[in-house]
Amino acid sequence: MLIVGQENDLIVNFERINFIKIEPSENKFDIEINYADDEWDVIASYDSFDRAKEILAEIINAYKTVARVEGKEKGQPKFYNVPKVYFMPEK
Repeated sequence: MLIVGQENDLIVNFERINFIKIEPSENKFDIEINYADDEWDVIASYDSFDRAKEILAEIINAYKTVARVEGKEKGQPKFYNVPKVYFMPEK
C-alpha cells in the first residue's frame, strides 16, 4: 500500500515502514514514520490526538481491504490483495 503525505509531496511504501506513531508537536499532533535505518519523517499533522488516532485507524482499515471473488467452482471463495493508496486527510 502507498501512503500519500498530507501535503501531497511525499509517497511512502507502507511495506517499508518500521513503525508509525503520533508525536505531540507545539499545538499539533504529528503522525511520524520510522523507516530504513532509523530515519524519521512527518507525513501529517492534526489539531487533536483523537483525530490523529482516527487517521491511524483509517490506514489500518485501508490496509486490510481485500477483494473477495466467488468462483464458479465449489469451495472456498478466493481473496486477493488489491492495490491500495491512502491519502492523508488535510484536516
